[in-house]
Amino acid sequence: YFGAVSGGVWKSTNGGTSWTPLNDLMENLAVCALVMDPNNSNILYAGTGEGFFNGDAVRGAGIYKTTDAGATWTKLSSTATTDFYYVNKLVIDDLTGNIWAATRGGLFRSTNGGTAFSEIVTTSNCMDIEIAGTNPRTLYASFGQFAQADVKRSTDAGANWGSVFSSSGIGRYEIAVSPSSPS
Repeated sequence: YFGAVSGGVWKSTNGGTSWTPLNDLMENLAVCALVMDPNNSNILYAGTGEGFFNGDAVRGAGIYKTTDAGATWTKLSSTATTDFYYVNKLVIDDLTGNIWAATRGGLFRSTNGGTAFSEIVTTSNCMDIEIAGTNPRTLYASFGQFAQADVKRSTDAGANWGSVFSSSGIGRYEIAVSPSSPS
């Protein structure tokens, strides 16, 4: 699977030799974030909207979900707000099933498959979120807008967050966590 801005979600069944668009009539084709449920490959979530402040950015309309490997998509009504116009990253915790959404509105979490989302960190312009395979989970999230960027960390599965790195003159950080050495 891949998501494309103004192109929707595409799928290959032959290792990438050929690709087929899954739904050209999806309500919003500005797919900028895509994640597969690690416990069920038929469930995917597509976040819409380019939230990286580029001049030609396409506004999104929330998060869409499929439970049939992309044959049909449903917009999550819990994301029909301005907080989800620009979804920058989606991740799913394989232990808890929690869905994390990094959006221009902040950092959000769903504990029920997207039926509801709660704002966890109110700092706007969440650009990235990563989960380290530790127990309890360590999570990292980056926030930024042009002049100031900040990386926050939670060592208790997202209950509490603190800044671990901040810099002026930076607009955006991307985060990566090593699967073989998550600490």
